[in-house]
Amino acid sequence: MENKGARRQNGGISFDLAELIWRILEQWKAVIAFAVIFMLIFSLVTYTKALSAAKAAQGEEPAVEVKTPEEILASLDDDSREMVQGAYRVYNFRNEILNYIDNSALMQLDAYDLNKIKLSWYVNADPEIKGQLVNAYDAIFYGDKFLNAVSELWGENYSINNVKELTFIEIKAAAEGDISSGVFNVSVIVPDESLGDKTIEIMKKEISEARATLSEDIGKHKISLLREEQFREADTSIADKQAQAFSRLYSIYSQILYYNKNLTDPQKNALNALITYSEGAEEQSAQPAAEEQAKEIKVPFFTKRSLTTGLLGGFVIYVVAYAIYFIFSGRVRSSSVTDNSFGIRTLSEWHSYDKGRLPGFMKDKAVFRRHHRGYMNKDDSIMSACDSISAFSKLAGEGLVHIIDLSDRTESGRDFVSGLCEKLKDNSVHFTKDDADPENENTISEQSIVESAGVALVLGSRTSMSAVRSALTKCDCMKVPVIGSVFIN
Repeated sequence: MENKGARRQNGGISFDLAELIWRILEQWKAVIAFAVIFMLIFSLVTYTKALSAAKAAQGEEPAVEVKTPEEILASLDDDSREMVQGAYRVYNFRNEILNYIDNSALMQLDAYDLNKIKLSWYVNADPEIKGQLVNAYDAIFYGDKFLNAVSELWGENYSINNVKELTFIEIKAAAEGDISSGVFNVSVIVPDESLGDKTIEIMKKEISEARATLSEDIGKHKISLLREEQFREADTSIADKQAQAFSRLYSIYSQILYYNKNLTDPQKNALNALITYSEGAEEQSAQPAAEEQAKEIKVPFFTKRSLTTGLLGGFVIYVVAYAIYFIFSGRVRSSSVTDNSFGIRTLSEWHSYDKGRLPGFMKDKAVFRRHHRGYMNKDDSIMSACDSISAFSKLAGEGLVHIIDLSDRTESGRDFVSGLCEKLKDNSVHFTKDDADPENENTISEQSIVESAGVALVLGSRTSMSAVRSALTKCDCMKVPVIGSVFIN
């Protein structure tokens, strides 16, 4: 007992580094949230400073004379001017082809594995109006109403033009020649097989709604669905269209190489001026001189520096602040702290996941369970503490054991202490218990300590070190041994 007493007297600031690291890991969500908030604040401050600096610098910039493309072209001879204009036409044509390749639904297809639906209809009417009716029905499938309905079904990636690209109509002529047989086929390439049935429903609905209108406008008739198909096939005509687009692009690039090789520097300058104007610089250059000076300054809100510095700074600030709080708060954060500072033997410890006021945010469940995976069984922890206290009581001749409860008083903590007391009663251990304030050393009863053969402490993560020190000092003064501590988190 002398050694332990000496350790109690010299117990200064002590903390468990491993416990500190685990506590920070448990709060990884809060760390990330704080780092992101700090990054936003840091970026805002950086942006404000950069904007102020840019505005100040703008007033110091000398006016620069900018020539218009027309002025530059006027400085060239006829041959050079024609060369530049030809290169500019090639540049625009290249952009048109690239835009088509990037945005055309047809260009995104696998021409050798197409999902198609095909519906065939027959219009039964007088020969004089049969052809007119067929053309009217065909027009439905190129109309905005049908294309809009299909576009909404397929999703935002498919515009009306995309749907129109993937819709094909075939009108069959009668045996006599140009006279319509009344049969027409409508084929649609569907981007997803699951959309086939709903697309067919839209097609049928459009025909059904148009029938009454066309009967009044053109003439009485009947229309019937001959065939409805869904199938996958290869279509070489689609492959040919895709190949033609790329062929045109390759041809354009060969012309671009020719111009890059043969254009002189003045001609290249003129071409660059035309390209700049085509991208919107013309409107800016046409503004009055006063508006030009007051043009909007563009400063990026996020930069690599602000993102990196903000995130790392937020992380470091949170970790350092929490470490300072953890170390200097004067609380019992783990069982090892009391063992190292005061020489108190740990009888058992139990850890229960309690979300608290911020569910799952300040304490991640998975990390908490990983950290305390050996100390989360309440019954085992109660049994371990009970066995140690029972053994001491028997060695002391069935002496009275006094339990000082300095734990956090959470619901789960009260259940644990209640279970420990019930277990001690079952083992016929004579004991008393005091509920002391974990943050107030003056609430510990000296009378109960004097009457006992030994004292067991129940501690929690909110228990102050001063309260533990007070309890041990009173036990030493009254020469009552401390059996050990039970730590509840």
